[in-house]
Amino acid sequence: MHYRPEAARLESILPLGGIYWADELDFASMKGLSDADRDTLFRVVALRMKIWDCEALDAEDQAFWDAAQCAVPAWALFRRLSLSDDDRRAHQHAFSQVVEFFEAMKSEGYEVDLDSKDDKLSFKRKRT
Repeated sequence: MHYRPEAARLESILPLGGIYWADELDFASMKGLSDADRDTLFRVVALRMKIWDCEALDAEDQAFWDAAQCAVPAWALFRRLSLSDDDRRAHQHAFSQVVEFFEAMKSEGYEVDLDSKDDKLSFKRKRT
């Protein structure tokens, strides 16, 4: 998807846990992607969030980021690598909603597990 400066900023609690722009992701068309392709897309989004937070990417993540950028250089996601103050507040708000969601799940007796390498979530009901 090509960059449009006027694209609407949107929030995604799940699966992204943050903000994105309408010219970056189309969730309706993602239904046709394989699980592997969808995971790849979400990994790029997660890496951009690290960049927004000024976190250094390790060598593997940097190589993955570089390969993704080479594969789809016109993707609008690669044009938004820093946040305005307003965007940062919106991103933090979306993230806080994710935290609230997880806390609610835990209070209802669910275990929430995040595989930090793959950024995959799983939920399972605790047995009582």
